[in-house]
Amino acid sequence: MKLSCYPNRMKGMTFRYDAVIVKEGRGYWAYLPDLPGVYGVGRTPAAAKKDLKEALQLYLEVCREDGELPPRPLHRVVDMGEVTATV
Repeated sequence: MKLSCYPNRMKGMTFRYDAVIVKEGRGYWAYLPDLPGVYGVGRTPAAAKKDLKEALQLYLEVCREDGELPPRPLHRVVDMGEVTATV
């Protein structure tokens, strides 16, 4: 949706997305299923989440500058756990 008529319309709006944080090697990787390419990394889950928040903020600022609304959240993380299979 274009916001060219309302360049400041997003100001003050809050956007919430479910995040997934996974251990990878010696650190953690956090991402948003609804926004491919928006991710964060860190040595701890909290650091990865903080980095992800900064990446989301930058993404939202670009959307605002381009006069675009970001996509609405479509995915909800409802369960997490390990799945195993034997072949």
